[in-house]
Amino acid sequence: AAIGMGAAHRGDLKASMASADRLRTLSENAEAAGSNYMARQVAVLEQEVTAVRLMMGGDMDGAIAAAKNAAEMERQYLRAPSGPPKPMKPAGELYADMLLAANRSAEAVSAYQQSLQWMPQRTPSMRGLAKAAEMTGDEGTAREMMARLKEMPGANLMD
Repeated sequence: AAIGMGAAHRGDLKASMASADRLRTLSENAEAAGSNYMARQVAVLEQEVTAVRLMMGGDMDGAIAAAKNAAEMERQYLRAPSGPPKPMKPAGELYADMLLAANRSAEAVSAYQQSLQWMPQRTPSMRGLAKAAEMTGDEGTAREMMARLKEMPGANLMD
């Protein structure tokens, strides 16, 4: 997944698509082997890679749809991680980030709130919620998130 996302960010959409195809195959193989949970984890990754590839290719609506699908699959089929997220970026947070990038800040607020229910106290989601709330004029939520972040030891406050 990291290879596919990295390729998309470098503009190598062909390599990113190949990565997504490989993840789809891995998911199908895991499901065929009876490893349904693993198949779902990999399917979420495939949708995340697809979302980033579509965004970098200029299809923001398609990217948001793929990210939303990944977020819904994550919430419905997977358990919240007890440590660092697996995959590297929770799908709900990616979805919220894409909504924010598309200037759909009110929807982003809701998506970040859902992401924080999935992974409470996650710094990038808290930062995103603060930014989205500020964009919607909800200064109270923006201030609350920033205050909570400042209280967290080692929190990344950079944009």
